[in-house]
Amino acid sequence: MHPLLPVLLEAATGRFPPADGAVVVLPPLAPGLEAVVSFTARAYLCTALPEDEALHRVPDAAARPTRARCSRSRVAAPSASST
Repeated sequence: MHPLLPVLLEAATGRFPPADGAVVVLPPLAPGLEAVVSFTARAYLCTALPEDEALHRVPDAAARPTRARCSRSRVAAPSASST
């Protein structure tokens, strides 16, 4: 089971993650399938990048990982299909 699943199941019942400004780095959903899931003041980055590198690429505010430029060019790991 992917570690994002319990977060999503809890949110579906109205129990959301804390609004603490955290950016949580998780493994990709599947090989080659990365995602950004954002709640109020908490974001989850599902990426193949190492945690320190992923966090280094995220701007200061937790809400910014969902901006298209950040998601595509700053956070996502390079892949053969993006060249």
